[in-house]
Amino acid sequence: MVTAFLKYLQARYELWGITKEGHYRAKQLAIEAIEADDYYVDPYLLIAWVDIFAARMGWSDSREKSFQNSFSMVQKAASIDGNHPEVYILTGVFHLYDGRHDEAVENGQKAINYGPNNADVHAVFCHILRFSGRFDDAIIMIRKAMRIQPYHPAWFLGELCMCLYYLNRHSEALEIAENFRTFAINRKETELLYWYYTILAMNYIRLNQIGNANEAARNALVEFPSYSLKWDGDFGLYKHKEHLEKQHGDLKKAGIP
Repeated sequence: MVTAFLKYLQARYELWGITKEGHYRAKQLAIEAIEADDYYVDPYLLIAWVDIFAARMGWSDSREKSFQNSFSMVQKAASIDGNHPEVYILTGVFHLYDGRHDEAVENGQKAINYGPNNADVHAVFCHILRFSGRFDDAIIMIRKAMRIQPYHPAWFLGELCMCLYYLNRHSEALEIAENFRTFAINRKETELLYWYYTILAMNYIRLNQIGNANEAARNALVEFPSYSLKWDGDFGLYKHKEHLEKQHGDLKKAGIP
């Protein structure tokens, strides 16, 4: 069990760095943890996260297969511990990607109930709430996640920035975005920098700082050359279509194709 736990801790550190290479290492470490103790639930859930990110970030040859693999890992984890908070939050993510927002929120709340001190669960519930249009509630979740885990992954701040954007708190979003950039660089999570630049672009458009928005959009495309509104729209999971339309309208004005 000790060997499995140590392998899992190493894997979890790699997971939330959100890099393609880190996720490959995370999956290998999780497999080794399962080989050491196949009744230890957490490595199965970690592999489920890896496959979800592979689908979301375009790191997988088949998004459908990645989602299927992720779902099978969650089912295996649930057979070991059906009340694990990450079983519920991952189920919520599956519902979100299916467009079943109310069920996603329901499972997210169950995850919070079973994992009140789990920072990752709070952060992912923020993600679900944001796409469900509940931006104030999402901010409460992400701020609690950051209190639980002060040295958190950079994407926590990205989620906060997106909520602030939708609440028209643009200057605040830009200020938090600089912290996002600092965290991403310091934690070597630089594959997220394209998101930082898109956050700048959207908020600069809203503040009528067109030149700054254009520059941010150009930098986003340098960081992620294949980024486009279509790519983003494939995972535009918003319950209310006007939210995605607002975001894409601003990005288009800034220069994102």
